[in-house]
Amino acid sequence: MEWYQLRYFQTVCTTLNLTKASEELAITQPALSRAIAKLEDELGVPLFERTRRGMVLSRFGQTFLPYVKRAVEEIERGRAELERMINPRHGVVSLGFIYTLGTQYIPSLINTFRNGDIDIEFRLVEGSTTTLMEMLLSCDIDLALCSPHDDCHHIDTIPVLNEELYLIVPKCHPLASRHEIALAEVAAEPFVMYKPESGLRSVIERYCQQSGFQPHIVLEGVEDTTIAGLVAANLGIAIVPRIPNLDLERISLIRISTPPCSRTVHMVWRKHERMLPAVQRFIEFVKHHSTFCLDVAPST
Repeated sequence: MEWYQLRYFQTVCTTLNLTKASEELAITQPALSRAIAKLEDELGVPLFERTRRGMVLSRFGQTFLPYVKRAVEEIERGRAELERMINPRHGVVSLGFIYTLGTQYIPSLINTFRNGDIDIEFRLVEGSTTTLMEMLLSCDIDLALCSPHDDCHHIDTIPVLNEELYLIVPKCHPLASRHEIALAEVAAEPFVMYKPESGLRSVIERYCQQSGFQPHIVLEGVEDTTIAGLVAANLGIAIVPRIPNLDLERISLIRISTPPCSRTVHMVWRKHERMLPAVQRFIEFVKHHSTFCLDVAPST
């Protein structure tokens, strides 16, 4: 049974006239008759009866018709969805991003991109760098904004954002009144650290090693707000990006002067894959939009 047979059957049901149906389908009447006869042979039942008044649906045809209608409707919906997906102005972009970007950066980025006559749907996922990379490589998302740990031969990447990193301490800490600090000064402090699946973990550990020490980790967390909450509870100090809505009544934010600390966020996608036009359009926007794509060196 083939798709065209179902369409032919449905059209004949509508007209109950082979001549009219063949004209509507733009095929010859003999070709239409053969297609209907072949469908009846495959089903093993007559779908139409010929009477003195003309062609009518048989009992079998009446039973079969609602199923054909639903099948045709589903296929047409599927075809329309595919057409929408390949339309660069009306497609879908599945975008993953790390937690710090969700409050300001992602809403601003999408809003700027969609200015004008663009009706692209975004499906958004928050997660750690490790989780987002796994989702990307398993084709669960199209793009990720994160901090990849290492080079990967299966992905392409561009730097899009450079985030300065700060030391945070509880307000009761002896360093709380400082505005600037050398990282080596906190070598003996207990650290609240990101879990290994976070891209920030390796970045922070590298800066600590550059300053001559290995951080003494007492607690670990994934989300920035969790890290900040543990610091506010006087359970340790931490190095974080500037988190939106940071509780500065319980935490002090201190700039790290030596070494200057930052992390680079990259946009990442799978190599050697034919991307949907909407996804490609979004990548090109991020590449060339000066507000968002900063000239920064990629982190290692």
